[in-house]
Formats: sequence, structure tokens, C-alpha cells
Amino acid sequence: MDAVEFVAKKVVSALCHPLGFSLVLLFAGIIVARVCSTSRAGRVLVLLGSVWLLVMSFPITGYLLLRPLELNAGPYADPSELSRRGVHNIVVLGGSRVPNNVKAADCWGPTLVRVMEGIRLWKN
Repeated sequence: MDAVEFVAKKVVSALCHPLGFSLVLLFAGIIVARVCSTSRAGRVLVLLGSVWLLVMSFPITGYLLLRPLELNAGPYADPSELSRRGVHNIVVLGGSRVPNNVKAADCWGPTLVRVMEGIRLWKN
């Protein structure tokens, strides 16, 4: 039973990603086109997989998918509102992989903005 669950988990996770989903559509379309050369289903699946991959490759698609989440998250936190709610701890999440030959001051990158926001919340 563990092997079936493992395979099912891998298949579902591949289908959740745009690249995996489009590749499944493309390969299914190629197989259907080879088996049933008179059917249009294979060509339709290949077309759908190609269009899906193309649409998901555009930056505007990612923007449109993330925008409702960002609007739901709201603006930056107000320190007085956090203290009124009884928040006592601030956790700054961030990390990146940098080469070993980079100086410590050059490793901050986008994490610096998060650290600065954490300091702003802590100081006020």
C-alpha cells in the first residue's frame, strides 16, 4: 500500500505544477495521436498542453494569480496594533544560497528588506 500511495503522491504533485501538467497533456496527446490516427483528440491534447505551457510562462499570469493573495494579506503590520493584540515575538523568515567566496555584507540580498521590517516592528 505504501508504494501505491507514493506513486499517487508523485502523480498528483506533478499534475499540480504547470510544467508537469502540460507535459502530461503533451505526452497523452502524442500517444493518442499514435494509437488513433483518425481521431482529433490527440491533436487537441497537444494543442491544450502547448497553450497551457505558453500561458503559464507569461509573467502576467503569475502576477494575476498572486494579486488576490497579496490583497488578502493586507498592508504592512502596524506595531501599535500588534502590541494591542498581545504579539510579543517577531520572526523574520528568509534565506538564500550564496557562493562561498562572497563577503558577508553581500549575502543579504532580498532578505535585508525583511530584516528591516522586523526591526521596524521591534523598535516601535
